[in-house]
Amino acid sequence: MMKSVLLLLFLLLLIQGFASNEIYISSNGSSEASCGSIHFPYLSLSDITQWENDTVVIIKGSIVLDRVIEIHSIHNLTFTSSSSNSNKKEKAAVINCVCPSYNNCGLIIEDCQDVTFNDLNVFGCSVQHVIGVSMRHYYRSGIIVNTTTNMLLSNVSISKNIGTGLLLINAAGNITIEESVFSNNSIPYALQQIGSNGSLIHGGSGLVILISACEVTADNCMHNTSASGNYKIQGTLFNNNTVNLTDFNREDWSFSYGGGLGIFLIWNVKGNIFSIKGTNFTGNKATVGGGMIWDCGHFCQGNIINLENCSFSKNLFSNENLDFGGAGMAIGIAHRNSSYVSADNNITVVGTTFSNNTGNYASGVLIYCNALGHDEPIKSYNYVHFIRSTWDSNNGTAIEIEPNYKSQYFTEFTTRTIFEDCIFANNAIMKQYNYTKMSFYTFSEGIGAFVITKLTVYFKGNNSFNDNKGTALYIFSGSAYFEKGAVTIFKNNTGTYGGAIGLVGYSTIQYKNDTKFEFRNNSASIVGGAIYITAIRPHISLSSHLCFLQHHHTKHPNANNVIASGGSVFTVSQPTPLSIIPGRKYSLPITLYDDMGQNITKIATFQSTLSKGKNIDISAGFEFVSNKQIKITGKPGENDDLSLRLIGFENIEVSIGIELASCPPGYVIDDDSSSCVCSASQNNKSLTYVGIYRCDESKEVALALKGYWAGYLLQTMVESVNIGIDYKSIGIARSVYSLLNHTIIRGIGSKNYLYVVCWDGSLKYFSTQHLWYAIPALICFFLFIIPFPLILTFDGLLLKVESKLAIRFAFIRRLMPWTAIHYKLKPLLDSFQGPFKDQYRFFAGLYFFYRLLLLSLFVMASTEFQNYLFSGIALILIIMLQATVQPFQENKHNTCAILTFVNMGLITIFTVCIFFLESVNGYEKEVIIAQCIQIVLIYIPLVAVAFWLLRIYYYKIKVKGRSFDYSYGELLFNRSGELSDKI
Repeated sequence: MMKSVLLLLFLLLLIQGFASNEIYISSNGSSEASCGSIHFPYLSLSDITQWENDTVVIIKGSIVLDRVIEIHSIHNLTFTSSSSNSNKKEKAAVINCVCPSYNNCGLIIEDCQDVTFNDLNVFGCSVQHVIGVSMRHYYRSGIIVNTTTNMLLSNVSISKNIGTGLLLINAAGNITIEESVFSNNSIPYALQQIGSNGSLIHGGSGLVILISACEVTADNCMHNTSASGNYKIQGTLFNNNTVNLTDFNREDWSFSYGGGLGIFLIWNVKGNIFSIKGTNFTGNKATVGGGMIWDCGHFCQGNIINLENCSFSKNLFSNENLDFGGAGMAIGIAHRNSSYVSADNNITVVGTTFSNNTGNYASGVLIYCNALGHDEPIKSYNYVHFIRSTWDSNNGTAIEIEPNYKSQYFTEFTTRTIFEDCIFANNAIMKQYNYTKMSFYTFSEGIGAFVITKLTVYFKGNNSFNDNKGTALYIFSGSAYFEKGAVTIFKNNTGTYGGAIGLVGYSTIQYKNDTKFEFRNNSASIVGGAIYITAIRPHISLSSHLCFLQHHHTKHPNANNVIASGGSVFTVSQPTPLSIIPGRKYSLPITLYDDMGQNITKIATFQSTLSKGKNIDISAGFEFVSNKQIKITGKPGENDDLSLRLIGFENIEVSIGIELASCPPGYVIDDDSSSCVCSASQNNKSLTYVGIYRCDESKEVALALKGYWAGYLLQTMVESVNIGIDYKSIGIARSVYSLLNHTIIRGIGSKNYLYVVCWDGSLKYFSTQHLWYAIPALICFFLFIIPFPLILTFDGLLLKVESKLAIRFAFIRRLMPWTAIHYKLKPLLDSFQGPFKDQYRFFAGLYFFYRLLLLSLFVMASTEFQNYLFSGIALILIIMLQATVQPFQENKHNTCAILTFVNMGLITIFTVCIFFLESVNGYEKEVIIAQCIQIVLIYIPLVAVAFWLLRIYYYKIKVKGRSFDYSYGELLFNRSGELSDKI
């Protein structure tokens, strides 16, 4: 009985420990310290003096907040309305901040976990917050949530706050905002500075999500990575929020981007997911990204943002005098930093509408990206993908895709933008564009409804441009790429220069097979009803790859290739320096990719130069390389750097190290031309080779008389080739060479021949060429060769170990996994292990490892002598083991095994003898005798096998020829299983 009472008390205490701390607040409450219950609620949030874990703040009606409430390090904190738990249809509770404009009142939640706001309205709050330490930035927001994990806002309205409505800094875990409203949040001009000449104060957005691994003002951030979060925004309204910053003589303008929603990834932000569904952005204002902005700073990688079924309408620029873009939405990478390249971020927008947004340019969507230098390859692009989205009645260019302001003078970029099944209709520009008054790299407003600047944009599926004013698709030194099967319709578009499409500078339209374009009723007030093309630099050299229309058959290079966009890039497919024969045409192993990573197969014009230019020359006629072929002259062994520059493009250049190789066998270097010429064509006897009678220039090979060989012998192999090479061998030894890849060398001044086994002496282990052989061999080795010997060797041991483990562990006793495998493989195992004694069945696998041991010694030995020595020692140990154990059931099998290993040992001993005898002159007869004995030993196993097969055949013939007496009921057999003589 006593135990039951104690257990009950323990359970009650446990339940009490898990129970939440409920605090009630009402406009009819009191500020007494004893209040807070449902019957005696507090009057204000300010009356709560102590915050605890598992706290639920229940608010009824409208309450007043007149100071800043700071909550730190609390778990399970909930702010909710009493109406959320009531069956009555009451209005949501209201937190109404009442404080002087220059003072603070609002909420700061920091280092907390599992925070919930449910069925609440927050009005008029404003908290001044400092971002950064070394360089201080001031920010105003109604609610500030810092480094908090897991947060839920459900049916919450955050409106009319002075500054940003809600500021989330480095949140982590799951952050969900559903069925909520962010409206009319802004910061008045009077509060944009501290004092007359003080610091700038940022704010005004509906919601700002700020993520950074280091201080946002840090100069570098090498080793930190931000915490990742899963952000979900569903069924939410961002309405009439305003960021109206006017002082632009300051750094970090990005704090003033994003009127409705601002997502800022500053330093080393990785692995965050943003899902925005069924959300509307209406009437918001900002200098960039009036409705929304996703801005990536330094080294953002692996972040995902998905927008689905959203609407951006009637969003504006807060300052129309500034040349900024993205009234509806802005997406991009803001900084150009070669040490912190942002890559592998994916933005997908599905079923979203951009309508009636207004701005100088990019009133619908602005996409800006980062540059990529020639020495900064990345493995993955950033992708922006619009699917089934609509741009309708935007005023001031519907879409602008361009480099960020620090990347305008580069030609390679990290972002790919794709439009699939999209509609662009009734969009107009703000101002007419006059290209003759525009400097080369100035990005001006009002130049087209859809503008591409320097980048490549991809179109898939069915896209239509209808009733746009100011040129439907305008490309400035960039490219529009239409994928296979794409259908694009240009209908009723108007413009000044080009109604449907305008191309300026190095612009192209690229397309694949089965691509369809329809141009119907497009017009231009000056020229180019459908398509208008102009080059900024009229003196540009014409080359076939510069045609504005390019048809592609090739596929995209894979993600591991060097990436380029908005121009071209070289890649070299062979290791450098390149080995070039003097005076021969050489096809350069380079590939020129266009701005989509496509291989340019047509003729391109490159200007070629040499950095040193002293002992190596480019032959006349090859100063400009048209088909990637070049001819270089000079002395063998000279080296230089060859630079190739693409004519007609900016900053497209590659430098390749070259080295002049020795002339091919049978060719010599001519001092006058510094080129390799045929030896047979020279009158100078000192430049001719004996035995070379002519050269086939079409194949670039020398032809030698019968019995002559032309080639190069490595110095490490032969001390001198100008000697008579004498080799004598008996006929039986020559049969061995017939099985190998061999050739005959005739030494100069001798009539004797030498059989030489040929191999690729330059092939190194695990080099690029060797990997083709090494990788399949290793795969077969580890998948097929090694596992079976291991099973043969350790099958019995595994059964014993399993039986002992089964005594202690029930799941092993129930499953017996290896026993099941053993009985499935038993027929196969018995076929190998059957001849062995029961206690030595593992020798069936050990024989495989004998071979592995001997092969490994060949690889481990650094010299030929070490190879022979290690092999001999290994064979002696194997013989000792076999003789001692005698693992086979029948003695004759043990005898055969021992004799086989003894034979191998004798062969190795004679090999060592031959090795030493050949290293000392005067023992030619002894070498021949040893070789003969070695040949006999090699063939002994073959003779033994042949004799055994003949013996079996003889007994079969003998048995078949006997006369059997079938009156016997059975045949008699002896114990050995052979047919008895008594039949």
